[in-house]
Amino acid sequence: MRKKSESITHIVSELETRDEVLDVLRGRQSHEIVQSLCKEAEIVSMEWFTTCMEEGLPVPVTHGHRLKVEAKVTTITSLPSVLMTCYQDAKYSCQRITPLNHHNKTFTDALEILEKHADFLGGDNNASRALAFRKASAALKALPRPVRSMNEVDNLCDLKGGRHCKRVVQEILEEGFSSEIEDILNDVWFQTMKLFTGIFGCGAATSRKWYDMNLRSLEDIRNCPEVNLTTEQRYGLDFYDDINTPVTRHEAEVIQQIVEAEAEQILPGATVTVTGGFSRGKGTGHDVDLLISHPVEGKEEGLLAQILNALHKKNFLAYTDVHNSSYSEAAIRQIKRSQVMDHFERCFSIFRLPRHLTRDDGKLSTDGHKEEQTDPSKSPHERTTARTILPLDVAYRDTENFPQETLERDQSNSNRSTAGKNASTESRHVGTSSGRKQILRVDLEAGTLRDGGRNWVARRVDLIITPQSQYAFALMGWIGSRMFNRSIRDYANREMNMTLTSHGLFDKTKNALISAKTQREIFEHLKLEYREPEERNC
Repeated sequence: MRKKSESITHIVSELETRDEVLDVLRGRQSHEIVQSLCKEAEIVSMEWFTTCMEEGLPVPVTHGHRLKVEAKVTTITSLPSVLMTCYQDAKYSCQRITPLNHHNKTFTDALEILEKHADFLGGDNNASRALAFRKASAALKALPRPVRSMNEVDNLCDLKGGRHCKRVVQEILEEGFSSEIEDILNDVWFQTMKLFTGIFGCGAATSRKWYDMNLRSLEDIRNCPEVNLTTEQRYGLDFYDDINTPVTRHEAEVIQQIVEAEAEQILPGATVTVTGGFSRGKGTGHDVDLLISHPVEGKEEGLLAQILNALHKKNFLAYTDVHNSSYSEAAIRQIKRSQVMDHFERCFSIFRLPRHLTRDDGKLSTDGHKEEQTDPSKSPHERTTARTILPLDVAYRDTENFPQETLERDQSNSNRSTAGKNASTESRHVGTSSGRKQILRVDLEAGTLRDGGRNWVARRVDLIITPQSQYAFALMGWIGSRMFNRSIRDYANREMNMTLTSHGLFDKTKNALISAKTQREIFEHLKLEYREPEERNC
């Protein structure tokens, strides 16, 4: 044990003070080892570790890196006193109010480019660097005014040890731009990685591989015989422009109404809710996430397959990939931080949205529907029903212009060979009530898919099925943001000894699941001040 203690040079901790760290060590090690560690090892904060990750090597320990003996003061003393009551440098992003339209976009845009660049590079070290940039960006987004000097950010929790982040912020303050960011944006590798990762079904690892194969454009990928595209990637290439065009709030609302009308017809009372960035106040997004449920627990089972088949028959779906539910209570207890996806039944789809429905020709009311002249002869229920199905009726009539691909034709085409033909026959996965996947095939002419003359646009739509008992947790998880979710889950684990997921809240001390019917109840269980979705743009 003596030799082991001598080999330890740094003790990194998320605890607040040196005394807290020593108390933990005394409970686990002998007095002799603790004394040796006090003499030989530096007891440092996570800021030191973050800086090491940014620089790619151990950095010298400064006074600011060492944990203090006295309790840590978290308010920003360098900010004017009038602002100190408006902002508290909380340890966790979920404790701060983070609006969509904040005061420091110039700095956060730069940090987000550094984050994306680190993500593109891949590997654990770069993942840690990306997280450091994301945390720094989240801290700046929550500030109540624009940063005008380095004194205002020196003591921020998530920038205190980030020399790389501070260097970029300082250069922008002094020069109005960051030369490092300019170099990244002008770098062919970065530009190509952005292009390739924009392909549906293509991540950073595949993009790096294609770059190393000397591919630089979408046509290079299409024409390279060594590239074996997955089904997702083939669709991603054919629909590249559509999928990389931001989805508007109006389009998201139209898609929600179409899916909700089908769900209501199949299962009265079913709910379909738009989540993601739209819930946090964004006007556009890269896709539409729809959370589907029913007030009666268990009624939602089998609903996804029926919705998909109904949408397919009306030619609203170009591609579907269904994943069955893998949820179990044991999964919540054993959740890992690195695990991003939840266990809900879901479908990743490419949605055919009729082109005329992408235009917002009418004024939307506060609930997202087109406003109508009120007919006093109709009951409120009749008026609501007519308003809800209006866009769907138009969409159905417009499907006369679509190729009528029936299930029978799909199945008869499944054995047709495509050798020597220009058509690409793609697999589509539609869930069945038995939980198995039914393979449907549809011939799609590659030229037609990329033809701007078609009367529909492709939009990425994810449909997620959740039981009512998990709905509040699923809603909070799918609203996001990504940083908010990470923060509140870290808070639950470290401060409350609980595990929070999109499925539920597990109290590790009591060894019991904690129920919640609303997001506000979840915050109450965690003893956190409630944050509206618009305040979660970390």
